[in-house]
Amino acid sequence: MFHIKRVLGLTMRQQILPKEPWTEYEKDKFYLEPYLKEVIWGRKR
Repeated sequence: MFHIKRVLGLTMRQQILPKEPWTEYEKDKFYLEPYLKEVIWGRKR
C-alpha cells in the first residue's frame, strides 16, 4: 500500500522518484518468472 501512495503522490506532483530508493537491478527479484514459464509451457502443449 505504501508504494501505491508514494506513486500517486509523485504522479499528482508530476515528479519522478529520486534514484536513492530505486531497486538495483542485481537486487531485484523476478518473482513472476516461474509463473510466466508455466503459462508459456502450457500454451506450447
